[in-house]
Amino acid sequence: MVVTMKVIGLTGGIGSGKSRVADLLQKEFSAYVIYTDDIARDQMKQGGCSYEKVVKQFGSEILDDSGEIDRNKLAKIIFQKEELVKLMNSLTHPNVHQEVLRQVKEVKSKGKLYSAIIVETALLFEAGYQNFCDEIWYVHAPIADRMKRLKVSRGYSEEKIESIIR
Repeated sequence: MVVTMKVIGLTGGIGSGKSRVADLLQKEFSAYVIYTDDIARDQMKQGGCSYEKVVKQFGSEILDDSGEIDRNKLAKIIFQKEELVKLMNSLTHPNVHQEVLRQVKEVKSKGKLYSAIIVETALLFEAGYQNFCDEIWYVHAPIADRMKRLKVSRGYSEEKIESIIR
């Protein structure tokens, strides 16, 4: 009998607790967790596969003194208009998607070392991850709780949180 690991897409809005659930699944249930935000962040560093496209599209004003993309500067630009968020996603999502698939394939090729593979992502459907996930889990938290968490954990202003959620 061949035993395969399920791929579970774990999603929910910003500040909903996705990462907390993923951490628990990893620590308590030996799940392998793929954090799409971490992949995107790495790919946007100098030399990363998304760096040049993002800088070319949004300009050198999004760079810090060392030439890295300043995520706060970039966020101030893209979260002003929904079409800019979509543009940003179109520049980065294909690269992230490719890396997620690579990691899933690699983990599965090693046999059943983990209880499941968790793909933690805010934009599961927008990125097309549902096409290879066996299950989709949604983490929900009331908006007030999410806003409180984001103020404390990330230092975001109420205006920034509202623009991201919108």
